[in-house]
Amino acid sequence: MTCLLGWNMTPAQLQTIEQIFHAALDRAPDQVGAFLDTACADDELLRRRVEALLISHERADSFMETPADGMAAKIIENGQADLLVGQTIGHYKILERIGSGGMGDVYLATDITAGRKAALKLLPARFTADPHRLQRFEQEARAVVALNHPNILTVYEIGEDQSTHYIASELIEGETLRQRLSSGPMAAEEAVEVAIQVASALVAAHGAGIVLRDIKPENIMLRPDGYVKVLDFGIAKLAEVEVASIDPIEGETSTLQTRLGSAVGTMRYMSPEQLRGVAIDQRSDIWSLGVVLYEMITGTAPFGGGSAGEIRSNILGGEPLSLAIHPAKIPLELQQIIARTLQKEAAGRYASASELLAALKAARRQMDVQAATPAPAPARWRLARVAAAAVLVSLGIAWALFALGQRENAARVAAPEKSIAVLPFENLSTDPENAFFAAGVQEQILSNLAKIADLKVISRTSTQPYQPGQSRNSRQIGRDLGVAHLLEGSVQRTGDQLRIHAQLIDTRTDSHLWAQTYERGVADLFAVQAEIARSIAAQLNAVISEGEKKAITRPPTSNLLAHDIYAKALANDRSTPEDVRETVKLLEQAVARDPQFFLAYCALARKQFLLYGSYGEAKGLAAGEAALQKAAEIQPDAGEVHLLRARYLGLIVADYDRARAELELARRSLPNSAALYAEMAYIDRRQGRWTEALMDFDRAIELDPRNREYLVNAGATYLGLRRYAEAASLLRRAVDLSPRDYEFAFSSPNCTIRNGPI
Repeated sequence: MTCLLGWNMTPAQLQTIEQIFHAALDRAPDQVGAFLDTACADDELLRRRVEALLISHERADSFMETPADGMAAKIIENGQADLLVGQTIGHYKILERIGSGGMGDVYLATDITAGRKAALKLLPARFTADPHRLQRFEQEARAVVALNHPNILTVYEIGEDQSTHYIASELIEGETLRQRLSSGPMAAEEAVEVAIQVASALVAAHGAGIVLRDIKPENIMLRPDGYVKVLDFGIAKLAEVEVASIDPIEGETSTLQTRLGSAVGTMRYMSPEQLRGVAIDQRSDIWSLGVVLYEMITGTAPFGGGSAGEIRSNILGGEPLSLAIHPAKIPLELQQIIARTLQKEAAGRYASASELLAALKAARRQMDVQAATPAPAPARWRLARVAAAAVLVSLGIAWALFALGQRENAARVAAPEKSIAVLPFENLSTDPENAFFAAGVQEQILSNLAKIADLKVISRTSTQPYQPGQSRNSRQIGRDLGVAHLLEGSVQRTGDQLRIHAQLIDTRTDSHLWAQTYERGVADLFAVQAEIARSIAAQLNAVISEGEKKAITRPPTSNLLAHDIYAKALANDRSTPEDVRETVKLLEQAVARDPQFFLAYCALARKQFLLYGSYGEAKGLAAGEAALQKAAEIQPDAGEVHLLRARYLGLIVADYDRARAELELARRSLPNSAALYAEMAYIDRRQGRWTEALMDFDRAIELDPRNREYLVNAGATYLGLRRYAEAASLLRRAVDLSPRDYEFAFSSPNCTIRNGPI
């Protein structure tokens, strides 16, 4: 068996993989799956490594998996390429065709002279018809032959036999990175290990003056022993000429489909300078590796599109979804690396592959340290984890919570630098009725900041317990909410005059970073709130897109009295039927005063659907539909509209696929919406995707850590997956937030099922 190397594995891990591999070989084929279920348990990475070795064992004479770029490259006219099997080209006897790609068909061959097997790639005639172009290619390809690096495909020979040009290279066992990604995104640790090896290959190539131009998942091979190999090294320039010759804007779809096949896929990894047709250097490869790294972790390329023109536009002018808000909880140091590789201007990226490699290795060391740091837990908790399953099954979840005893001291993850919670503002007005006005100021500033994808912003539900006048411990609040910064302040309204004071606090040092007092007329309220949001974003070095700037600047209403009524409605956050009906009345008054009050219509639709879904009031359905329709007429593309429509489709119509599509649209402009991720989790669960539901619940709870509904439903999901310890931990958090509310509920072992939508 091939020695298991690479992937940053320990000797113990290597021994485990080999033991399971050999044990699997001793079993009948129909028993291997069940054996791996037991031997690998929930360790998906371990199972994939063992399965890769089993596949390689079954295919002892494996072949090189060549990327199929679908460019209809054929050696023989009329599709008769297989007639070459059995023929000899140069000193290579062709055994079988094993792949077809844009750079030509690939054959398994025997090197008659050296007595070894090789992959033989025959270049299509259109690539070799131009003598000058062929000469440039051969010069570059021969430089690749001179390279000797463990992460670079070894090229044995560049040759010609009777006008047939070929490249002979080593055979590689394993799968392409594209094939690996077809089963889902990678864990951060696995993705970094792949990136490190690719970056190492880049260092060697760039040192020899070679720029790859075509780093993409199809050109990265993952061997079962852990080595990563970069394919088609240095020969992509031939294909690049054809891609560049097609107008990427006019008529791109039909031309690319017929002449280049999946060249659109290749375009996703091109740097901005490649697309512009200007001179490129090694920093172009750094961009491409950044795109691949983003895709490895998230499962999707950062710049998508259905056509070449759309992809080009997104690469040149668009921004990818911020990794800070991705459900996978990507380590901060890795987010920073990817962000730097994807700078539009080459000068903003890493200056060299060596610099990128050093950063990746530093990130790996940091992740290793974090993974090796044990979570401190009392002995009583550790013992309880062992017995948790039996306790939960026999006595029910309620008794398990009490049996588990005191709260575990879970190791905390450092809060992201660009994270903030907006605490309730203090009302300094002489009229206590203006308390709702201060709450409205907090809500609008929070809403403005939440529109910025480069920030993590905690939802209002989780900030409300920290009311002014109470003792506030900034460090503790930061730990509780998982943020590095707090915004607090005060509001004083006197007649038509307004005084707002705001200050930014670093929760890690309890130091004040910024403070500002605004004395304006009440008519300037929305402008002040937008100014505060922009100032805070600047203090946190957050990147704000043009669309986000417009959303922050847009006033919610032109009618201040309507806004006062709306603020009063928001201040009533109790959820009894009577309180909800009272809130509905206030919101109806607000939209009566301003029929274009978008946010008021959205809030009205939510409350009406709540009356229908939770309290059985039939008229709430039609009223909610009408409010949603009106909101959609005012701002048809707003994320709030898509979110409300998803809730309607998911909870009322039970059209889960359409609801999921609406949520994907909402995600574009609601990067910090805990409600969005919760809705996605509910839909996942209804469709039987319980594991995916956990990821969405985790993200919802990260953005709204004190939301009891999310905690209880996430706990119920863990319970359904028989992950009892995690279920107990989350449900205990819900109890701790409001013991009285759950005192009666926990008398039943099925409490979580009845406490929220399943």
